[in-house]
Amino acid sequence: MWMRVIDEPSDSADNTYRPGIHVKKGAAVVITLAVSRAELDEQLAMVLTSLLVAAAGLLVGTILLLNLTIRRVLRPLHEVCNQASGIDEESLDNRFPVRSMPRELQPICSRLNDLLSRLETAFRRQRRFAANVAHELRTPIAELRSLA
Repeated sequence: MWMRVIDEPSDSADNTYRPGIHVKKGAAVVITLAVSRAELDEQLAMVLTSLLVAAAGLLVGTILLLNLTIRRVLRPLHEVCNQASGIDEESLDNRFPVRSMPRELQPICSRLNDLLSRLETAFRRQRRFAANVAHELRTPIAELRSLA
């Protein structure tokens, strides 16, 4: 607390020396009073505990929300992965849905569809070749059997 010592009229009879601190008149003086901090420390501890509980709750909430968001965002990629794992030489005519995919996955699905088209063409060519070779080999074997 700040105080300013004011000039008081002095009585001539009360002009005796008094023990204590003597301050010039008109000077500024700071008076400090000591009080127990127990209540303040208790309130600060309560605030700290509340902040720690809130921070822990926010951290858990953030982790759960982030996990759900990542799963939701990556769901189309998992669908493409599952569809790709089901493709074999008998199902090369299956194609990935390009329009229903997010914009980021549309070029990938389009390139995969192109790849499947080329693979389907190559497998058809290979099957025709194998059928032609088998036919060409059957004719000489049949002739050899008839001669034998």
